[in-house]
Amino acid sequence: MKKKNVRSFVKEKSREDNTKLSAHPAFKVFYDALEVARKQLRELGLTFQTLSTGDDDEVNDLINEVNKAGEYGE
Repeated sequence: MKKKNVRSFVKEKSREDNTKLSAHPAFKVFYDALEVARKQLRELGLTFQTLSTGDDDEVNDLINEVNKAGEYGE
């Protein structure tokens, strides 16, 4: 199998016939996708800054209430 020559840049020709190097166009696509994913995670509260592991966690409060209700029923 022939190995593909993959680079992080592309060579472009200017109007003056000069060669210049620019970032590969795929980087912009990847960056835009990354920003969309970050925004969605932030809205869902799933980023490192928004995650809460303290005692004021709503899910932990619900689990504790369910466990207490189960204790009374026994």
